[in-house]
Amino acid sequence: MRLSTLLALLVPALVNLATGASLPGPVYKLSKKYDASNFLSSFDFQNSPDIWTDGFANYISQADPQHAQLAQVVDGKIYLGVDSTTVLDANHSPGRKSIRAESKDEFSSGLLVADFAHIPGNVCGIWPAFWLLYDSATYSEFDIIESVSLSPANEVSLYTSKNPCTLTAHPSTGHVRHTQCSTTAALSGCGVNAPAGTFGDAVNHKGGGVWATLIEDDGIKVWYFERGHVPLDLQREVPEPRGWGTPILDFGKGSCDVKAAWQKMKIILNITFCGAYAGDGWSTFSKCQAKTGYQTCNEYVAKEPKAYREAYFLVNSIKTFDRR
Repeated sequence: MRLSTLLALLVPALVNLATGASLPGPVYKLSKKYDASNFLSSFDFQNSPDIWTDGFANYISQADPQHAQLAQVVDGKIYLGVDSTTVLDANHSPGRKSIRAESKDEFSSGLLVADFAHIPGNVCGIWPAFWLLYDSATYSEFDIIESVSLSPANEVSLYTSKNPCTLTAHPSTGHVRHTQCSTTAALSGCGVNAPAGTFGDAVNHKGGGVWATLIEDDGIKVWYFERGHVPLDLQREVPEPRGWGTPILDFGKGSCDVKAAWQKMKIILNITFCGAYAGDGWSTFSKCQAKTGYQTCNEYVAKEPKAYREAYFLVNSIKTFDRR
């Protein structure tokens, strides 16, 4: 190599070191955008009672006459909601009609950015989620937005059938629950509890927010941005995650093969009720039995449809970016 060529390569790097300037970060290019123009045709809608979490929800497809009310475009946004008018029999009903939308495309790695104008509000018995799932020979699950009932805080959780899979926790704004992510371990799943104000009414009072999830071979990160605080580069679709500050979740790869553990996942939005989380905590941590006067979660959801008028997602867009 000629001396002049070598100097041309070395001088910029030496200048960066001397001045403390950082080298350019990875480049992420928009690969898919789901919005009002294509969302309803890009997602499949389940037609089944909630057999996944034993919830008191009856997911309906486009064939149901009520589907057009529960999944529609409203003012340029995607509305995904539940039936909030029908009184049900808690003992002889598959559950309140709702939506479980699953993307036809898969997501394995890169950046996933979801912009919500509204997420399901706080009400006893509700259990909404925005998450990723691959349920086949291997199991991959990534819950990006999930919590229940009156909780003010979001819970971010990861699960994989790969074992061992222990991630390394780096400084974050979330409270780390576990770093062992394997479903075969004694403590199934890993994740963090996000700060208060990241779920339900608190999010909606500020006009919604943006969740950004980064999955790479060396680790996983999740950020939440309140409305009015979304990074300009993200708004312009030229994301630079290195400048976004401390994430809610920041896990290094640890002993886990991240690429193998989380792959080929469908993007899912659903709203269920009661079940293995909101139902099991009805009389304990949620204190909903005392608050509502109903002995069971199913009974309350069945008899109080108007309580669920705020139980809906309003999606501005969901975008995926590939690392280039």
